[in-house]
Amino acid sequence: MLSLDAAEPVGIGHVPGNVHLDLGFDDLNLDTPELISVNDHEWLYVRTIETPAREGRSFLRFDGVDYFSSVWVNGQYAGGHEGCYSDWELEVTDLLNPTGSVNEIVLAVSMPWRVDDRAHILEPATCVGKF
Repeated sequence: MLSLDAAEPVGIGHVPGNVHLDLGFDDLNLDTPELISVNDHEWLYVRTIETPAREGRSFLRFDGVDYFSSVWVNGQYAGGHEGCYSDWELEVTDLLNPTGSVNEIVLAVSMPWRVDDRAHILEPATCVGKF
């Protein structure tokens, strides 16, 4: 079960968007310590959606998350993806609340500059944005 208790809210993220731009960095091509340190954290995007009033299966579709992604629906792990800007989807039919109910969707994203040490990615998320 996912807990957001250890997460520190940092503001509103834009989807589609870029967390570096949302934090005010102007030049994403500079290899500065401040810019790189953003990637030392896992970022959470939290949103609520209503369960659709229709029969059949339900999917969440992602159009290009960079780079490591994990998804939770109502606190239950739904799945993940590794890749840069590729489309992917998860079936979430069994994780949704009954028709008309609210569901919490959490997308955890980490995008390390250097992938050699990913240990911090396995720890609880440290920052939260809302989309």
